[in-house]
Amino acid sequence: MWPLLEEKHDLKEIPRAQRLLHRPSLKRLLTTAVRDNKLLRDATIRKASVDYGYSMAAIANHADIHYSTVRKIVKGER
Repeated sequence: MWPLLEEKHDLKEIPRAQRLLHRPSLKRLLTTAVRDNKLLRDATIRKASVDYGYSMAAIANHADIHYSTVRKIVKGER
C-alpha cells in the first residue's frame, strides 16, 4: 500500500496536516547525538525541512540555533 501512497505525496488538494501526518517528531530527528555531530546535524536539518516540511523556526527552536543558521543549512550555504 505504501508505494501507492508515495505517488500521492505531492498532491496539493490534501491538507498539509494530513500529508505530513507520518513524519517523525523533531525530538526524534534531532537527538543529542545528532546535534553534537555537525555534519549529521546539518543533513538532518535539511531532511526535516525539505522532506518532512518542518518550518525553519521550529527546527531552530528545537536545535537551539538561530533560524538564519537553519536557512543557510537548508540552502546549502553552510
